[in-house]
Amino acid sequence: MTLLNVEQGDWVQGRSREGALVHGYVKRENVAQGLLKVAVIESDQEELIGKAIWILTKSVKKLSMVPNHNEAELLSLIDIALVTKDEQWFTELSEALRSIQTKSKGYAHHANTENKPNRIADIDTKANF
Repeated sequence: MTLLNVEQGDWVQGRSREGALVHGYVKRENVAQGLLKVAVIESDQEELIGKAIWILTKSVKKLSMVPNHNEAELLSLIDIALVTKDEQWFTELSEALRSIQTKSKGYAHHANTENKPNRIADIDTKANF
């Protein structure tokens, strides 16, 4: 474990030695040299995406594992978790997705139980098919 409390598998954001902004996960650590090998998922330099590069530990910040994502973002992240074969992250993301979907259904159910006119029924009765 490094001084940043970053471990293998943690999501990080930082700058490469050349100044590229990178976002990815830690594949390996070299504590003695203060380096992290990061699998780059996103970068402002497209040629780095999909590669693993060494980054100075001091130029990296650990990303929170509990961000607020919408349903579409969670689905994209689930795809990444599947590609990277990160079962724990996949499970966490799936639980977050289920939670959002459950809240959405609860809100939709609550909204539908109020005394509101059925606009779809009005459209259907006026349509000339």
